[in-house]
Amino acid sequence: MVDAFGFLAAFISVVGWGSYLVPMKKLQNYDTFYFQALMATGILLSSLVVVLIVGEFRLSMLGLLCGFLWKTGNAISLVAVKKDGISMAVSVWTSTSIVTSFLWGLFFFKESLSGLLLGVLGISLLVVGTNVVSLTGSNREKSKTGVLLALPAGVFFGSYLVPMKISGLEPNQFLFSMSLGIFVTGWSFFLAKGAKLSRSALLNGLGSGVVWNVSNFSSLYAIALLGLSIGLPLTQNSLLVAVLWGLFYFKEVKRKRGKAQVLVGALVMIVGTFLLGFSK
Repeated sequence: MVDAFGFLAAFISVVGWGSYLVPMKKLQNYDTFYFQALMATGILLSSLVVVLIVGEFRLSMLGLLCGFLWKTGNAISLVAVKKDGISMAVSVWTSTSIVTSFLWGLFFFKESLSGLLLGVLGISLLVVGTNVVSLTGSNREKSKTGVLLALPAGVFFGSYLVPMKISGLEPNQFLFSMSLGIFVTGWSFFLAKGAKLSRSALLNGLGSGVVWNVSNFSSLYAIALLGLSIGLPLTQNSLLVAVLWGLFYFKEVKRKRGKAQVLVGALVMIVGTFLLGFSK
């Protein structure tokens, strides 16, 4: 039953993390760093709501560190996208994130896998499927600088929840501290860059932050119930949801070959997900 709740939490995280940037895609003109600062605000405000509902407030330095790690990876990833295009950059950092989180769980936290071979095979298929799906985009420009930036971004994304595992706190006890770390780091980056304010992005940015945080909260439970080596890699299937938004809603891929590539990549990712689940 515990594993069932863990997989349900991972599914909620996948849908939300694959959809939270849809409001940004709808905007015409916006500053990326300002949008991320608004997201950070939405994340903090939604965390306050959770604190009020749960009735428990706890400030953790490890939670602040989580927020700093995620936001730093997020800032690096934005530059990687500008240098390399979203298709290649997302492919590199998602694959790196999957492998990083799996290695943290397996070697640092000594999370046991009853079927190690299945776990490794599942991770491998997730990485392959991620690359197949990501490379359907129309932007095929390759930049060594972009790839080199996407690699550390993936390491940050695959490591940012390690402090939560170390703390031993419940997800609802950890959420506010992490959100505060994201808020402080996000607005620090915004002020350092000197980005411009825009009213048009206000609701979209806040909404994206709320959706991301609901997914993040779900991922915390998925990791708490399934372990870091399985929980976090499963949530990376969110890339598939994001590509499906681009394929069917934003019509980013018009060629039949591109659509077929998405379906093949999706099938590979689904098989990898099931293998990873059976390895637990």
